[in-house]
Amino acid sequence: MHGLERVTVIMTLMEQLRAIMAEENTLVRQLKLDRLSDLHQEKAALADAYELELRRIRTEPELMAELSDDVREHLAERTREFQAASKNNATIISAAQTMVERMMRKLGESVANQKPLGGYGQGQQQGQQTGQVISVAFNREL
Repeated sequence: MHGLERVTVIMTLMEQLRAIMAEENTLVRQLKLDRLSDLHQEKAALADAYELELRRIRTEPELMAELSDDVREHLAERTREFQAASKNNATIISAAQTMVERMMRKLGESVANQKPLGGYGQGQQQGQQTGQVISVAFNREL
């Protein structure tokens, strides 16, 4: 494959990965976390292909040498955009992971701190309750 073909493949992979990351970011913001696993495999396959193409172009510098300055500048610009999108995606995923971990920890603490409800057991009277009702509201967006 010639240099221009390699660059075209790399830019296509970057665009596909950016589209996946944008969709992933939307799902995370909407807290539709169950749908993330569908994107994970596609994202991983595209990332592997992207890394492979980068390695190939780095090991064959003559491919980049045959490119015009305009093509190299276009590739550099797309690469910067891709890196910014990747950083943004990592930040959003990290924030979602932190939020889910905190929520799970709070739920665990809440369950651990609950007193058993009254019932028919030894020393209990029918209808005796020790539970507490609390209201909870969740914002469905991150």
